[in-house]
Amino acid sequence: MMEKKKVIVAVSASLFLLGAALLAYGLYYNSEMAVSMQPSLAPHANTTNTSINASINRTESILNIANRSSYLIFYPDLSKPYSYLAKAKSIAKQDPGLASTLLSIAYNDTQAQINKLNSYRLPSLYIMIVLTAISAYALYRTMTYKDKGQASQAGNKAGKAKGHNGK
Repeated sequence: MMEKKKVIVAVSASLFLLGAALLAYGLYYNSEMAVSMQPSLAPHANTTNTSINASINRTESILNIANRSSYLIFYPDLSKPYSYLAKAKSIAKQDPGLASTLLSIAYNDTQAQINKLNSYRLPSLYIMIVLTAISAYALYRTMTYKDKGQASQAGNKAGKAKGHNGK
């Protein structure tokens, strides 16, 4: 029975630590997921090489932010924005206008994915809080649980010890 309790304590402790880690992860990246794209960050129609390179860098950085962001099972689908970015990079020197258009599409698709993830932000946080609280309660109950058989044996041993001390 004691081995079973040790296994339950180990599993409960593991679940609690996992929940706490997920909760910390969610809280840490919560501010990053709330990234609100400013219109000034969107690629512009200017077609100079300097502005195209700046637009490529801005689009890459926003894609990287979105790529690092996820909530439990929700992960952004950035395959299309990355393909638009790659295509824009490859044609930036030959056709800056088309590259700028592709960067705008990549930017808009990335914004849509971030908005989708933001819609999962609070429910995911609540789920992590509830699961962490449940596992903490289960861990507490398991660690403070006393077997009826063990409690009566401990009481008998204490009574016998008092009887021997009195003689």
